[in-house]
Formats: sequence, C-alpha cells, structure tokens
Amino acid sequence: MLGSDLFNAFIDRLGTYISYLHPPRKLSPDLLIIAVLTLPCWFSLSCVNIQVPVTETYSETSYVTDNITEKYNESILVNTQTSGQYALTPYIMWSNADLDFQGGFRNIWYYGYNFSEFARHDMEKMRITILEQKYYENSVFRVFDMTQRGQILAPPLIAAADTAPSQQVGWSWISTRGSIEAIYDWLNLANIKLNYAKFLGGRQNIWSKNQDSYNLEFDLKDAREIAVIISGPINAQNVKFTASIAWADNHTEYRTVTAEHQVPFQQELRVEKQRTVLQTRQVPFWDILFNK
Repeated sequence: MLGSDLFNAFIDRLGTYISYLHPPRKLSPDLLIIAVLTLPCWFSLSCVNIQVPVTETYSETSYVTDNITEKYNESILVNTQTSGQYALTPYIMWSNADLDFQGGFRNIWYYGYNFSEFARHDMEKMRITILEQKYYENSVFRVFDMTQRGQILAPPLIAAADTAPSQQVGWSWISTRGSIEAIYDWLNLANIKLNYAKFLGGRQNIWSKNQDSYNLEFDLKDAREIAVIISGPINAQNVKFTASIAWADNHTEYRTVTAEHQVPFQQELRVEKQRTVLQTRQVPFWDILFNK
C-alpha cells in the first residue's frame, strides 16, 4: 500500500539523517522510540496538494434578435376635394308658342344663364331640379353651351353685336308653321347660333305631374353661357325648375401622419450551466496515508 511504502521510506530517511548528524554514534533505542512516537504528530501536521473533481456553476451570455414596434412621423401626399353649389338665375327668359323645336315639339321656353364672373373649378356641372308639376304634359329638356356666339334673344330681337347673317341654314333646330317674313333674320341667326353651340345633353319623355322632384345634371365643360330650352308643355306650371352649379376642386397637400414600423434589436440572454473541473486542495498527509 501507499501508506506502508511511505512509512518505510520515511524511516529510512530518518535513520540516514540521524546517522549523518552523528555518524560515529550508534542510534540509541531511546531516540528511536521518541522518533517513532512523534511520527503521528508529524503526519497530522504535514499537508500535501491533491486535485479533486468538483462541479461548478457558471453563466454564459448570448444575444437574440427581436423586434419592437416603433412609431414615427412622416409627410405624405394626400388628395382631397372641396365641393359646393350655388344657385343660378336666368338673365334671359322668353317663350313662344308659334315656334317648333326640332322633333316636332311646339312651344319653346328659353332660359339663358351667364356665370362668366364666377370662379373656375376643376369640375362644374349644371344641376336642373325638375319640380312637381300640375298637369300631364310631355316635356323635352335640352342644354346648350352658347359661349361662342352668345344667347338668343326673344324674336324678333337681335342684339346689337349680332348682325343678320348672309348665309342661310335649314332651320334645323327652330322653325315656324306660320309666316316667317317678320322674323326671317332672327330665325336664321337663332339656328346659326345653335349650330355653333355645343349640345351638352338633354332628356326626352319627361312627363309632368310628378309627385317628387328629381335632378338632371350636365357637364359644363368650361362653358360660361348656358341656354336651357324646353319644348312641349303649354302650361307654364309644367316648366318649373331650378338651376344651380355643383362644383368641386381637387387638392394635393402634404400631411404629417403617425406610422409604425418594426425595428430589430439584440437582447442579452444569460444562461446558467454546470461543469466539472479539477480543483487543488491541501489535505493532511495522514488522510492520504490511511484513506488509500
């Protein structure tokens, strides 16, 4: 055993050491007994270094990527629209029961509107609201852009700016069943103006005596002079309507809005682990001697 070997080696070394100190003398029995008796104390006080396995706890740091929601402000282009409506009042009004309008409808009711002083808008529509009528009569509505040649005055009037045209037209829009000599120049000029005018739209077969009002809309297309011509009804009650311009403007503007986006970030993560290591310890020599 390791303990007996160490003991024998120790005795040998001790004898050699004593003989070295007193070579001529022989080791006395008393001294040997004392040495043997002090050995346990020497063993208990003497320590040696040994390595023993121990379990230790340690931590490791790792990083994980995560996302957080972050708010921020940005300027974006926004399309908006403003709109409105204003009423129209005709500055020219006349009617004539002796005139026929194209399509064989007698009785012309003429309404002329001028809004050249109004502000221009991106979108302009003329809105005609047909009011509740009293009698059953069929009506035909027609809307013309008269901006190029101007309005038609009541026959036989001709505006100072209008000269009797030299050319003739086939009276394709307005005609009369009676004598035309008295209004020949007027009739010729009225048809020429309608030929130059832009027809914006119309509606036929509008039967009167409606219980509710309803709207007709016509795109003005930059028109500044408008004529509404109604033919068909005899009774003035059956041509009641209101006119207005419905407008809208488009706008583009920058607005600051709050938005969100995901922002990545690294998060520290600490993990505890265990491992076995060799640790140096000092133990009494006596423990090694008798535990092995």
